[in-house]
Amino acid sequence: MNPDTITWIWLGAGVLLMFTELLVPGLVVVFLGLGAVLVAFGRWLHLLEGIVPSFTAWFVISLALLIGLRQLLARFLPAETTYQSPDEDINAQGSLVDVVEAVADRNNDGRIHYLGTTWPATCL
Repeated sequence: MNPDTITWIWLGAGVLLMFTELLVPGLVVVFLGLGAVLVAFGRWLHLLEGIVPSFTAWFVISLALLIGLRQLLARFLPAETTYQSPDEDINAQGSLVDVVEAVADRNNDGRIHYLGTTWPATCL
């Protein structure tokens, strides 16, 4: 394959990876794309010849950019985060549910419908 064609493939892959950051947020794929663009630039300057040096340079450059710049950019582009308690009892507390089987007394269990299924219910 023509070396110029491989350079254009690296450039196109890099631009495509940077655009996929819009679909897959996390500030990771953009550094892979930037690394590919820098490899294309290195191939254009004839600093990188062959497939193995190109992939090695892409790996090293992408890893260095990821480690070096991700935390810096994350400060300026904060991600939207939400916290949800992993304790299901706390999440369910105070929820309105449908009673499937009423609780007759303290010794008998009833059933409620919650989150698409039925659950055992007791009376305090």
